[in-house]
Amino acid sequence: MIATGEGQGSYYVPEASTATRIDTPIRDIPQSIQVIPRQVLEDQNTQRIQDALQNVSGVTKQGNYGGTEAGGFNLRGFTQAVTFRNGLRDNTFYSITDVANIERIEVLKGSASVLFGQVEPGGIINIITKQPLSQPYYSISFTAGNFNFYRPTIDLSGPLTVDGSLLYRLNLAYQNSESFRDFNFTERVLVAPTLSWNISDRTTLTFNFEYLYNQFTFDSIGDSSFYLFHNFLLSLLP
Repeated sequence: MIATGEGQGSYYVPEASTATRIDTPIRDIPQSIQVIPRQVLEDQNTQRIQDALQNVSGVTKQGNYGGTEAGGFNLRGFTQAVTFRNGLRDNTFYSITDVANIERIEVLKGSASVLFGQVEPGGIINIITKQPLSQPYYSISFTAGNFNFYRPTIDLSGPLTVDGSLLYRLNLAYQNSESFRDFNFTERVLVAPTLSWNISDRTTLTFNFEYLYNQFTFDSIGDSSFYLFHNFLLSLLP
């Protein structure tokens, strides 16, 4: 006798694309995959990708490159210096990823990661970005914390045509913060527009663009600032 069931709720993610390159039910994939959905990022008020990955077993941060959010990760004992974005090789050890444009994070564990080319056998981290929605969506949030931390974000999406064949999404974020250490600061600007053209019921052409400006103080000792956050979120779904 075989019993099957499907969970309900915003934390439930039935499919992943990392292991097979297409959206496939996780229960049908013979690899170890763990998904961090957007709802978890919002409920935990996640500001850094390394904080989000604390939800995944076997994944730890490997260095922070001068107190910044850059650096690699350790997956099952192997250091992985790169991450992937929508299945394509993206960030390196020296770059960062802002969470404002992240829909979910998929972590593929084990040697199946070699399907993605020159990577370590411990696994890969695949970041799935936000995609345009067929219904109008507007969200504004503001997070403030100690050491003069403040971060407003804007998320807009919806159809551009009456028939819904052309969709857009625009994510904007600004972050400014200091540190418990004198002269340390971070200023960041994110602009991430996405345009999707539904050519047919089987074909969609998507254009993604992301601009990230990040100015910071390189602190070789390391910035271990602890921020207390207060988040305010306003979302409108007609």
